[in-house]
Amino acid sequence: MRRIHFLMALMVVCSFLTVLHGHNAMAQSVAEFYKGKTIAVLVGSRAGSAFDIEARTIIPFVEKYTGAKCLVFDMAAGGGLQARNKLFESKPDGLTIMLSENAPKLITASLFKNEGVRYTWNKFVPLGKIIYSPSTFNVSKKLGYKTPKDLVGVNFICGTSAPFFEPLFAEALGWNGMKLVPGLSVNERALAMRRGEIQATVGNVITATQNADIMDPIVASSRDEALFPGVPDVGEVVMPGKGKWANYMDAADTVMFWAITTPGVPKDRAAFMESVLRKTFEDPGYRPALSKVGEIPPPKFVTAARLVEMMNAFAAMSPKEIEEMEQVINKKYIKQ
Repeated sequence: MRRIHFLMALMVVCSFLTVLHGHNAMAQSVAEFYKGKTIAVLVGSRAGSAFDIEARTIIPFVEKYTGAKCLVFDMAAGGGLQARNKLFESKPDGLTIMLSENAPKLITASLFKNEGVRYTWNKFVPLGKIIYSPSTFNVSKKLGYKTPKDLVGVNFICGTSAPFFEPLFAEALGWNGMKLVPGLSVNERALAMRRGEIQATVGNVITATQNADIMDPIVASSRDEALFPGVPDVGEVVMPGKGKWANYMDAADTVMFWAITTPGVPKDRAAFMESVLRKTFEDPGYRPALSKVGEIPPPKFVTAARLVEMMNAFAAMSPKEIEEMEQVINKKYIKQ
């Protein structure tokens, strides 16, 4: 009887070791696949843009943990549409990626069926997120407004490069008097505010700190006491019956700056690249590298699974809700 028990225990141990060896071999084979390869890093904006700088800051760590060489391809045509189409249509081998992307614009362009879109947004494979900056709604100090309620019933002009967060803030907080002027760069918006041509704009922590003499953040897409002490997030001050707009903003804020790859990439390669991003996030040299270019990491590594959760928030939208969102973002608040 003891001999039988011994043999059974031995079989269990052998089975466990076989499975463990199989997992190790699989991980090893994926790691070997990337060594010496070339990874195409697509950027949906011009060279020198924030997304380009972010990608180039991450790349040395990706090369360190993959043994591959990364080549950057800046593809600004169509406001990033060219890069997104290219990624969607690339070979699904895990060798074409985007390391920091404007996910809200990617998603809504597909949802709204914009001209030239050849991708289906929720087929992209998320890899994780290691860049972070909540969006804040900033108002001119000349106005003297300190809280979101101060803007209710007020007519004011908000500058933007392309509308997204601005109309979501307005819809959630009851700012029916806001009018958007699109097509303005970050520097153009700061100059316009100094001249009194606009009274508000949305930006990140860099926008708020570099222009602290002329603007105050009064509400954020997500609360961060370290970055914006005392500034509430939109979910805390949302108007009754407008909660879904705060939820959309939370989902968009979470996926902003995500890293993604081509649909159909083998799961083991996607998981390997996620582990590379996690190692990058945990690397002692990563935060100093980000700091040099004025960027910060999220409080913790944002997993692919977490990004999928936020993707589901958009995927669950009905055709009527999509039509309503398009109306709010692209039409309702645009200054005529």
